[in-house]
Amino acid sequence: MKWGSLIMVLAICSPMHASGQPTFDPRDGVVFPANKVRELLRQCSRDTPQHVTGTWLPSKAQIRDLETGLPATFVPALKRQRNNYKCATTPLPTYGREYGGIVVGGRKLIYINAFPNRMIDFDGYDLAQDWKHGDGWLRTAVVVCDGGHGFWGAVYDPERKTFSEFAFNGAL
Repeated sequence: MKWGSLIMVLAICSPMHASGQPTFDPRDGVVFPANKVRELLRQCSRDTPQHVTGTWLPSKAQIRDLETGLPATFVPALKRQRNNYKCATTPLPTYGREYGGIVVGGRKLIYINAFPNRMIDFDGYDLAQDWKHGDGWLRTAVVVCDGGHGFWGAVYDPERKTFSEFAFNGAL
């Protein structure tokens, strides 16, 4: 894999999804088993939830609720993040997502680890093919150092149906 080229590729901008509320393709999301969730929290360029005391397995209904509500919350978070940038990031529906159930302060929450489905380097190589066209991303957390705001995480509270702690990777 050409990880050295990763930093360069994310400098290329793409427009935000123009139509109302984007939706997620369920094939681009995976729920990690409880014994693998802590891998998602080992990001090197952004903050992740602290004081996690346990893990759990979210239901399909909880993930469906999360994916239904995420676009309306993510788009404003991204716009706030982009205030210091001159370009948009990957359109929302093209993000791969890894989900993990975490327990913080006695509350069952869901951590979202998101990354672009396609990252073309200057040689035309799709850096994401190694995890998206194979099945490695289904079993191993995608962790990218720096990479810009195309890589992000957030927390969803399935009981309150709220999102918080949007965190974007370091700048290019």
